[in-house]
Amino acid sequence: VVVEVANIDNNLRDSVQTRLLKIEQVFCNLLQQAISLGQISASKDPGVLASYVMNTIYGMRIRGKGDPYRLGGDNVVRTALSVLN
Repeated sequence: VVVEVANIDNNLRDSVQTRLLKIEQVFCNLLQQAISLGQISASKDPGVLASYVMNTIYGMRIRGKGDPYRLGGDNVVRTALSVLN
């Protein structure tokens, strides 16, 4: 809902965008750390992976609100995590 309202209010949009970018940066930092530790292939781009994780989370949240019983969350999560291998 906040993202939808942010399209109407520029201040809210800027605030939401700033917070979402901070969250994505946290994911990016953690993924970079995992790459440094050899837990994720060094050929992976942590920025791209962070964006992918964020978009997957958003998609699951939106779809889950529509019909949480048909989400198939386990399969979605398993497939999303397979990208990290």
